[in-house]
Amino acid sequence: MMPRTNHAQPTISGLLANDLASDEKARLFGGLEAFVNGDDTAANYHALASKWPRFWPHPIDDGGTPNGLNWSPHAQALFLDYRDKLRKVWEGDSEARLSSVLAYLLGIIRIDELMSGEYVLDVDAAWFGRELDATYRAWQSLKQSHSQATMEPRSMAFPLWRLGSLTYLPRTDFEKALWLLCQENWRARVCGRCKRYFIADKAAQRYCSTRCYGEAKRGQRLAWWNKAGKIKRIQRKFVRSRQGRTEARRQKSRVRGSR
Repeated sequence: MMPRTNHAQPTISGLLANDLASDEKARLFGGLEAFVNGDDTAANYHALASKWPRFWPHPIDDGGTPNGLNWSPHAQALFLDYRDKLRKVWEGDSEARLSSVLAYLLGIIRIDELMSGEYVLDVDAAWFGRELDATYRAWQSLKQSHSQATMEPRSMAFPLWRLGSLTYLPRTDFEKALWLLCQENWRARVCGRCKRYFIADKAAQRYCSTRCYGEAKRGQRLAWWNKAGKIKRIQRKFVRSRQGRTEARRQKSRVRGSR
């Protein structure tokens, strides 16, 4: 009989959610929420750059100047592509989670490796083609004004022989925050009221704020009143009408009896 073995399954370790101080974790999640909820305007883009300068996903060098094009006005199209891909992952799009899109967002593969189409599992070819086209157009919009621009993700994923696992070392705040969310992916929610992307505190949380929760409850009560309440109002009206007819017949009987 072969001896029993208890080999651990290969895992990917690295920055762990439980290892961070609560205020640092809140800061990283706050930046990721701001990023994924960014709109298409230049004003919002500049506001994000001002408040979250370290949240640019992957460093972009401008002809040898490290980080020279991070949050550049010319890189806004690239930001929108990052944001849209992050939204797909956030919403639970199986194609986004199974393709190399998530690996690209985490900086595990470079943009040219993403564009090669080699790092994919069983995903829809048409869907993946649209994602590659969006990234290509966003990158080319930057290259038109900065032909020497290069993007070099600096996160690392490498094997640990003795542990039989991989370790992932994120370098940017964006990568750190996204990796934390990957470990607690149940937190990634879309508000059932305002459709805002948010990070939940509890598994049962469906709304991003107490305001949205209150508005949703009022909406549910109004919907009930418009549907079930209408039936009850008709029933009450019928009962009152029936009671009125019964009382009228009694009155007539009294009048006849008094004659």
